[in-house]
Amino acid sequence: MENKCYCLREQIRAARFALVELRLYLDTHPDDEKAQQEYCERNARVLEAEKEYASCCGIDPWVSDPWPWDYRG
Repeated sequence: MENKCYCLREQIRAARFALVELRLYLDTHPDDEKAQQEYCERNARVLEAEKEYASCCGIDPWVSDPWPWDYRG
């Protein structure tokens, strides 16, 4: 179960990163309808993945992750 939660969390992180990149692109290309459609589709997939994570793992992945100051280098 822990491995599945880790994989889902990593998929969500990657998908959110792609959303940020698309949002930055759309900030400079607001008329690109294909990019807008891609953003909406990817956002829907992220929301579904987050729901799956919550149902399988029971908590929002961002709440259970260590805070930056919790890491020991």
